[in-house]
Amino acid sequence: MKSFLASFGVLILFACLSCNDTDDETGPDPIAPGNWTATTGDGFGTFDFTVNPESTHISEFSFTFDCTIGNTSFNGTTFSIRKDPGWQIANRQFSFTGTWDLDPDPFSSEILTLTMSGSFDESGKSADGSWNTDFKGIADSGEWSAVPSGN
Repeated sequence: MKSFLASFGVLILFACLSCNDTDDETGPDPIAPGNWTATTGDGFGTFDFTVNPESTHISEFSFTFDCTIGNTSFNGTTFSIRKDPGWQIANRQFSFTGTWDLDPDPFSSEILTLTMSGSFDESGKSADGSWNTDFKGIADSGEWSAVPSGN
């Protein structure tokens, strides 16, 4: 009987060790490559960005402003910027700072600075973050959220 119980115990132990662990963490899903569309919901406007096929960089940003900063209206004004290979996505997070001189006069400048930061969720199909602008010493900031285009 002792031999049977010992053999049965060993059999149960091996069976338990070979079971699939349902709590096995496979990690987050890959970040969806391609075009993404973001909304701000706070008067900034909208922007799009492109995640490269390997989901390691953002290769392009395109911002459409629908706001007024100081006395300057940016309603429908679009700014785009590309970089190869792009702005790195590390630990599902990224940041970007862009500057544009909006005054064509070489002896004067009207610099618009935009800083974006964000992160992708574990589904790889949603992102959110914050934005900050500075134009002629007037600063503004807010939040944004994004999903892959077509979703």
